Amino acid sequence: MYGIDSRLINADGSIDHEVAHPQASTVARRRQMAMVDVKPGGRSWRHDVAGILKRLFAAHIERRTRRRQIAELSSLGPRALKDIGIDPSEITSVVHFAGRDTSRIRR
Repeated sequence: MYGIDSRLINADGSIDHEVAHPQASTVARRRQMAMVDVKPGGRSWRHDVAGILKRLFAAHIERRTRRRQIAELSSLGPRALKDIGIDPSEITSVVHFAGRDTSRIRR
């Protein structure tokens, strides 16, 4: 009446815990899968994705800032731009290469 199920016993006489406790084996498999996600350097793919998302967000903010600066400088008249030393045709290059453009003639 209370016999042991033959599926629980391995050939060497030990108990097969995956059959006896299927939920425990699921937890163990999930742990193994989580360990596989870790690269040899100790970082997981989630860490890599988070880094990519941070860089994408920073680039997005940088683009928005540059677009805002271009719009602000474009709203100034030619005389005001001349006062600060910028020709209207140079607005985009001044914003994108601020301080790094050595080919631009300083006025």
